[in-house]
Amino acid sequence: MTLGCIGYGSLIWSPRDLAKHLQHGDRWLGDGPALPVEFARESDRRRITLVIVPGHPESTTYWTPYNHANIDEAREQLAGRECCGTEHIGLLTASGRTESALTPALLDVLKTWMESKNLSGLVWTELPFGFKANPGHLPTVEDVCAYLEGLIKRNEHANAEEYIRKAPLQIDTPYRKIIEQRFGWPPL
Repeated sequence: MTLGCIGYGSLIWSPRDLAKHLQHGDRWLGDGPALPVEFARESDRRRITLVIVPGHPESTTYWTPYNHANIDEAREQLAGRECCGTEHIGLLTASGRTESALTPALLDVLKTWMESKNLSGLVWTELPFGFKANPGHLPTVEDVCAYLEGLIKRNEHANAEEYIRKAPLQIDTPYRKIIEQRFGWPPL
């Protein structure tokens, strides 16, 4: 029985303590499921981070296998890395257990992909999109750019710039293209 973890943001370049629970440590495979991710969440560190946004264009994500087969432990380990509760970590097993707020269509995508990799279970991050002042409301790219411009004016943009520039190249979203052009933040 093999469990998988999906990643698409800072988890890829900074798995921190989670790496010791993964078969490949800090190496990720680039053939994860195609998911609609976008730069649409204000984080505690004043970054605009990638989150799953149903209806947005899809990007091929990353994944890596765990070095154990306990789905509940995998979920708790990912929640620890993401500094969130397990309610923000999606879970799917081959035996039919599902704990997720994703749409049935996205869950079908994950299930089909999981079966293609012969995995017994899968975990991923499901943090909500939105700004802290308006959680759950999807910001437009102009909203995101205005937020970033505010950080730049106050010289508080280093974390935000780093996150966007370090995001994996294959996570090529519409917002990213506009942010890169407007602020001159090419991928690192």
